[in-house]
Amino acid sequence: MRGLGDLVEKIISIVTLGQGKKIATYVAKLRGKKDCGCNTRQEYLNNLLSFKKMEKNIQMQTAVLDWSEQWHQVRNQVPCSCNFDYMYIEVLSDEGEFIDEIKLVDPPYLNGQITTMQWGVDISKNPSYITIKCHKSEGGYTKEVKGTIR
Repeated sequence: MRGLGDLVEKIISIVTLGQGKKIATYVAKLRGKKDCGCNTRQEYLNNLLSFKKMEKNIQMQTAVLDWSEQWHQVRNQVPCSCNFDYMYIEVLSDEGEFIDEIKLVDPPYLNGQITTMQWGVDISKNPSYITIKCHKSEGGYTKEVKGTIR
């Protein structure tokens, strides 16, 4: 399948039990036209929105989000050693623009046993770094701490 026109053609073919073009040609001839215009519309829609073009624009890659060296900065912001309720990780570009957000609730992340994770990111958006902040029910959020992307 190349694009939107191919998708529309497949749907019409299913709905009309494979007789869509024959029906359209018959109706076009009744109206005095030589051609139903199906191929022209299909090509127009393929050029208008191509799935392959969309796939090329998104360049997914697995990256390692790492806050192992910064974990002590997060932990030092709270007086007790109890676990956090949840953690937010934001993936940001070189310019600090938001790309993605991850909410972690698993205990190994919340108590610092795991301080890295693999994550699928769109490298065409130039992911540069992460920020993490944790939440405690009594204390609210910790200050954001900057982590790395490898």
